[in-house]
Amino acid sequence: MTKNILIVSVLWSMLSFCYGQQYNFRTYSLEEGLPQSQVNSLIEDRSGNIWVGTNGGGLCRFNGKEFQVFTKKHGLLDHLVSALHQDSSGIIWVATSKGIAAYDGVTFKYYTQEHGVNEGRYLWINSDENGRLWVFGFENQGTRKILYLKDGKFHDFTQEHPDLIKDNMVLTSIMNRRQLEIVTKNGLYRYYRGRLEISPLQQLVPSGQVAMPLLEDSKGNLWMASGKFPNFNNLHLVKQGKLTPVALPKGITLSQLRFPFEDSKGNIWSSINGNGVLKTSYQDPDNISFQVFNRNNGLPVNQINHTLEDREGNIWFGSDGGGLIKYSSEKFVSLNLEDGLSSEIIWAITSNQQGDYWFGTGGGAVIKYDGSNVVNVVSEESSNLGFIKKFIVLENGNLLIGSLNGLWEYDGEQFKKVNQKYGLSAKAKVADIIRDGNEFLISVYGKGVARYDGRETTFITVQKDGITTNSVDHLMKDSKGNIWMASKSMGVSKYQADPLRQLEPQDPPEGSRVINYNTSNGLNNDYILQIAEDNHGHLWFASYGGGLNIFDGNSFRYLDTEKGLTSDNIYSVIADDEGNIWAGTQNGVDKITLDDQGEIEKIVNYDKYDGFTGIENNSMANYKDELGNLWFGTIKGVMRYKPSADRFNPTPPITNITNLKLFFKDVDWNQDSYQKYLSGIQSWHHLPQDLKLPHDLNHVTFSFEALSFQVPEKVQYQWKLEGLDREWSPVSSKTEAVYPNLAPGSYTFHVKASNNHGVWNELPASFSFTVDPPWWGTWWFRALLVLIFVGGGVAIYKWRVQAIQKKKRELEKMVKQKTKEVVQQKDEILVQSKKLEESYHNLELLSDVGKSITSNLTVCNITDTVYENVNNLMKAEIFWIGIYDEQNQSIVFNGAVEAGEELPTFSCKLSEDDRLAVWCFKNQKEVYINDYSKEYSKYAGKATDAIAGKPTQSIIYVPLVSNGKTLGVLSVQSYQKNAYDEHHLSLIRNIAVHTKIALENAAAYEKITEQSRGLIRQKEQIQSKNQELLELNKEKNHLIGIVAHDLRNPLTSALTIGGLLKTGPKLTEEQEEYADHMLHAMERMNQMVNRILDIKAIESKSVPLRLEKTNLVEVLQEVRDEFKDALGKKALKLQIIGDKHELLAEVDRNYLTQIYENLISNAIKFSPPNKVISVGFYKHNGHIETEIRDQGPGLTPQDMNKLFRKYQQLSARPTAGEQSTGLGLSIVKKYVEVMGGKVWAESTPGEGAVFKVQFTAVI
Repeated sequence: MTKNILIVSVLWSMLSFCYGQQYNFRTYSLEEGLPQSQVNSLIEDRSGNIWVGTNGGGLCRFNGKEFQVFTKKHGLLDHLVSALHQDSSGIIWVATSKGIAAYDGVTFKYYTQEHGVNEGRYLWINSDENGRLWVFGFENQGTRKILYLKDGKFHDFTQEHPDLIKDNMVLTSIMNRRQLEIVTKNGLYRYYRGRLEISPLQQLVPSGQVAMPLLEDSKGNLWMASGKFPNFNNLHLVKQGKLTPVALPKGITLSQLRFPFEDSKGNIWSSINGNGVLKTSYQDPDNISFQVFNRNNGLPVNQINHTLEDREGNIWFGSDGGGLIKYSSEKFVSLNLEDGLSSEIIWAITSNQQGDYWFGTGGGAVIKYDGSNVVNVVSEESSNLGFIKKFIVLENGNLLIGSLNGLWEYDGEQFKKVNQKYGLSAKAKVADIIRDGNEFLISVYGKGVARYDGRETTFITVQKDGITTNSVDHLMKDSKGNIWMASKSMGVSKYQADPLRQLEPQDPPEGSRVINYNTSNGLNNDYILQIAEDNHGHLWFASYGGGLNIFDGNSFRYLDTEKGLTSDNIYSVIADDEGNIWAGTQNGVDKITLDDQGEIEKIVNYDKYDGFTGIENNSMANYKDELGNLWFGTIKGVMRYKPSADRFNPTPPITNITNLKLFFKDVDWNQDSYQKYLSGIQSWHHLPQDLKLPHDLNHVTFSFEALSFQVPEKVQYQWKLEGLDREWSPVSSKTEAVYPNLAPGSYTFHVKASNNHGVWNELPASFSFTVDPPWWGTWWFRALLVLIFVGGGVAIYKWRVQAIQKKKRELEKMVKQKTKEVVQQKDEILVQSKKLEESYHNLELLSDVGKSITSNLTVCNITDTVYENVNNLMKAEIFWIGIYDEQNQSIVFNGAVEAGEELPTFSCKLSEDDRLAVWCFKNQKEVYINDYSKEYSKYAGKATDAIAGKPTQSIIYVPLVSNGKTLGVLSVQSYQKNAYDEHHLSLIRNIAVHTKIALENAAAYEKITEQSRGLIRQKEQIQSKNQELLELNKEKNHLIGIVAHDLRNPLTSALTIGGLLKTGPKLTEEQEEYADHMLHAMERMNQMVNRILDIKAIESKSVPLRLEKTNLVEVLQEVRDEFKDALGKKALKLQIIGDKHELLAEVDRNYLTQIYENLISNAIKFSPPNKVISVGFYKHNGHIETEIRDQGPGLTPQDMNKLFRKYQQLSARPTAGEQSTGLGLSIVKKYVEVMGGKVWAESTPGEGAVFKVQFTAVI
């Protein structure tokens, strides 16, 4: 096997990849809103916007999140934009294939052929030291042109200077130090102080060669090319008139370099004509370094057309086919499949003294990275290393590998398994390794922690040392020499450097080295994945679900999402050289900065937008190298964090208010209907100036943006409307603020923003406006009202005096009239008073009526009671209640009364639509008639004869409705016209409500009565069946006894004969096999017979109990000795834990022995080899509990339901094929319960089972 791995590793070494790591480039193309993927030119304007000129998609303004596109319909000359420039006045100059346009933020001004600009491709636009605008490019005929703007027109500089074109040819030109320099076939010219002359730089190159200045850097060096036309192959640095040659990297020629650009750090960026970008870092002529970015290390495309640096230091590239590309820093770089990794899910990382980095995967792949090349030493497909958890570099340079398939050592040529060397079993599963001086600490799943000192191995275990678990996932040594052991379910154990002196927080045995921590004494979560220590000696525990637990040696505190973390699921934690804590989550990494006292100062999250493209971290997969770089294993390769490249972003955003909406709608402020509200329109964002809104346009929405390109997704805002808001809004990522229903007044809206590092701009963007009051709220209207009131008051006073005198005369006359009216009103009031007294009396009667009606539980009684009460309250010559008959689709009137006589039962069909009863029922509405001949047509199509009795003139029908369903109708009728008024209708409504309730109660009562009769019948049937079952059970037990006794005698004889047969003359192997098989079968049958007899005895309640004080621990120890052979066959260990003192209970010793035998036998059957069966004794609350715990497959919920039933087979199978009758657990339950105890089981599938037996303790 080792040879196979060696062969594979050699093959993979031959297939090493010469790729570097992936740098953090971010692309903005069609999916992000860029209209075309070819970008020719870039500029950043004074307001912080980035302008993008595309090769057919028009002009774009980019704010970090959105592209605002300008095309012909917005006034652009053409969609092909080749060059951009902003002059000192803020005008954006746009070179297109159809001419040049100037954009002032509102409109485009054109310069075409009539202004001296022919169609063509113009390569650059720039301004000289005097502010004059210059353009260089090609006309469509191929002629190179240099143009300048003067008096509103462009002039042809080349035609004005024949030296440039006579026996000569312009090759290119540049604006160097705001001075025009022109490269021609015959040499280098400059336009200096208004005249054209040979440049002094031309004198620095040999005769016959042409000098071509490329760029003057911030250190005063001029980068210049030279050579004989058309070959410019020499690159020089020019300083103080001296030429210093510069050698380019191998494989790159000067003719490939295009568009040189210097950034704020002094680096020079150049496009390599289809092969990426060259970054040149210069200190002095002897200290020049180069770095190439191309598709092999993260650059999305290799053809770069333009380079720009924004005010935050981000580098932008305009590409050919890749859109707009941003490069922020080397803070994070990644290695993944694109770089040659055979697998990108990384779990282990380390480095050696040679500077090589080693990565391990869950599938057993080992990958080497030397800073340039990736070598897949062994792939997952050909590896037998197993899940790699940890690397340790040994003193001899070899690599020690801990995996779930053991411990391995790699010497650069082959992998060798070294379990035996370190004192581990052949099948040991290694979870973690650390070095403790000259010793190795190795966590082995299920075995504890092995301590290897170079000669021998000892184990730190639960049993011997009291750690929480023998399956430790992570090991860590703190600055005090203590060893910390973390697990995924049992918290952490601290193994102290010296035995405990002060026993805190627990009380372990004297001299113990172990303190355990879990949710009962400080941790908020027992699922601990990794531990780190900060510069203050505080420990940070990464938990899955509880965030970070921080321990200062005395107490715990917690850091979670409520306090700034991005997730409560922390997969890894590590400290860097500056004392920061890094927490790996499923959303990137959180950097926690501490102050001098160790308190949390701030938390910064790094995600995919910051360059952490791995996104989700793997547990415990991190590493700090000797340079202080941090490495993180993720599901998408390895991420390296370089602290020196993580620069703080001190540049606050530039904040702009971009739009003002009214009632959530965009407004064209140029429309005539809005001109009366403003004095003008601002350029660039087209906001209204001096806005005065009318009172009915007072719902405004402000849109805003903040220009911060480093991580635009992390820009935050606050805003305030002065005149309404007292405080700034809470911090938000929203880019709109809505203010509805503003009161008249003056307002100023302010908005400010912060960048990805929390730096806020000092001066917010502001917009002032006014909401005018309505005309009735203006000052002049109020003044007019005052004048009107004063004048009106005087006039009213005079008129009032005259009116009073006149009124006096009229009053004397009216007093006499009113006295007469008062006497008349007094009589009317007496009549109304009597009516009110009558109404009150009726209300009291209605209350009693309701009680009497609802107290009846049959329809007949209800009808009688309702009639009796109605007759007391009003004149009812005819009364009836109709009940709905669903089967016959009719209304049945039973117990109707006419003139005091009960009528025979009658009905009407629901199809008789002209019946008033049917109309009331179907429409669920009242019928109220005081003259049938005149009013019936409101409810029926034609007059009909009375359903029963004599014809009536006054009729009231009220529907009985419950939960939307009509139960029937109630009616009172009179032979006389106008017999009823609203008062009577109200009384019938109230009575109808009580009648409906009474009918519902009657129906419910009838249903309950019928159900009661059914239950009585079922009870009688069950009692009969039970008696039959008791008789059958007696017969069954009798039959079982006969059969079992009849079987036992021949079985005993057969077993005796079988034993003699085996001890008799020597048998052949085949005969011995048959004899063993026969004896085994008969022993099983004998056991089954005994168990059947036991069941019979229990069920017949004839168990001969001999209860006595019995030591349960003693009985268990005797039973354990019986199972030594069975335990040995499966390499199982049975340990007794808990309280091992004398534990007494009043039980039958024989039956208790059988209980323990059954339960231990069951645990052996279902335990895989090499596991532990633990038996614990616990005494509490006057009871003794015996717990028998195995590490088998566990029990499903279905198994738990049938566990103690007879003859049941469980879904889990014995691990060695042992047989089972299905009677053992049912007998155990019966024995325990006969002795007054309890037995039950607890289990989670896949985690074993626990059987618990409880008896009452005795002294």
